[in-house]
Amino acid sequence: IMDSLTSEDKKLHRLGLKAIDIIIEVAQKLGVSMDNLCQSEFGNIGKKLCHACYQADWRFRAGACRGISHLCSKMPHSWIIHYQIQFIQG
Repeated sequence: IMDSLTSEDKKLHRLGLKAIDIIIEVAQKLGVSMDNLCQSEFGNIGKKLCHACYQADWRFRAGACRGISHLCSKMPHSWIIHYQIQFIQG
């Protein structure tokens, strides 16, 4: 996901965002609660996106911002509040 979000190819950006959507969709169909999903997989993705904000290459920073923005539009408010300080610092 990170490779596609940080790519120079805009088609890959959309694929990375679509991958996030598919993970959420499949988890919901399998009956995984959003709280469990947020604490496990998306907690790791959120941390990696924050870390990418500190990279020297602009592609990593732009991709991280794109991913954080997309996650904030999909995740519950409790998840956003939990990571808000890290997102702001990034």
